Amino acid sequence: MKTSRRWKASRTATSSISTEAAEVLHTPGHTPGSICLYRAADRSLIAADTVLANISPNPVLSPDPLAPSRRFQSLGEYLVSLARIRELAPTVIHGGHGPDVTDFESHFLKTMRSADERQSTLEGLLESGGSTAWEACVALFPHAKNEHRFLALSETLAHLDFGVSEGRFRQLRGDVELFARTRGRE
Repeated sequence: MKTSRRWKASRTATSSISTEAAEVLHTPGHTPGSICLYRAADRSLIAADTVLANISPNPVLSPDPLAPSRRFQSLGEYLVSLARIRELAPTVIHGGHGPDVTDFESHFLKTMRSADERQSTLEGLLESGGSTAWEACVALFPHAKNEHRFLALSETLAHLDFGVSEGRFRQLRGDVELFARTRGRE
C-alpha cells in the first residue's frame, strides 16, 4: 500500500492512499471503535493499534457503546477481532507503532498464549474471598506508576471480565465489585 504524508504545522497528518480499494474492518478491542483497512489485492492491512509488532495493544477501559452503564468487554472482543484478521491471512500488517508484522500466524499464536498466561497468573493472584480490581491490578503490575497505572487497571479489568465470561473467575456481588477464582480451581 503506497502512502504519502505531509505534516502540517498544526500536527495533523494528511495521507493519500493509492486508488485501489481498501475495506474498512471494525476490529473492536483496543477501543470499541477500532478499525483496520484491508486491501485484498495484496492482503495488506493498516491496523493502527489493533496489531502491534512488539507489544500487545492495551484494552482501554471504556463504557460499552451499546449499554453505557456496563464496561466494554475489550479483551474478548479483541481476541475475536484477531481471529477475524487471521482468516484474511494478511501478508503484511502496518501497525500504529513499531515495525510491520509479516508473520501474522506466529503473532496471533503468541498473543493467544500471552492472554492465556495472563489469565493463569491472575487466577493465582486472586484472593479466595475475592479481590477488587485495584488489588488484582497492584498484584499483577506491582511496578506500574503514574499514567501506566491506568493502563494496568484497564488491562486487569479486561482480563477479569474475560475470565468471568469464560467461567475462569466469578464476580462476587455486594457494594464493592469483587472477583474470585471459580470453585474447583482453588
